[in-house]
Amino acid sequence: MRILKAEDYSLAQVINMTSDVVYDAQFSPQGDRLAVAAADGAIRLYEVASWKEQLAITSHSDWVMAVAWNPDGGKLASASRDKTSKVFDSKTGDLVVTFSQHNAAVKGVFWHPESKEVYSAGSDNQVRRWELN
Repeated sequence: MRILKAEDYSLAQVINMTSDVVYDAQFSPQGDRLAVAAADGAIRLYEVASWKEQLAITSHSDWVMAVAWNPDGGKLASASRDKTSKVFDSKTGDLVVTFSQHNAAVKGVFWHPESKEVYSAGSDNQVRRWELN
């Protein structure tokens, strides 16, 4: 096993800067887009080929802690300190649904790989399962 050292790496590119902390970044299932969740309350989507920002989603009122793509990449779920988890159309940024049944900050979100179920986990020590119609 080879142990890598800091000098084995070099910065390839700075994609963008935010005014605050970035909490999560996830590639789309196809690998052609990157979703970034940040403490400025925004989700930004970048096209990997050019690293240009395609979309900024500013629907949350507090930090966005996590993002997750659905299996076909058409939707993006988010988790926020505003106690909500939301689903957006990944092409337009339009809000599809808001799940607001957490009683504390939502820190994690993921999709079931074979269904329309979304799972969100929060500081209320609960994982909730909900489904898009």
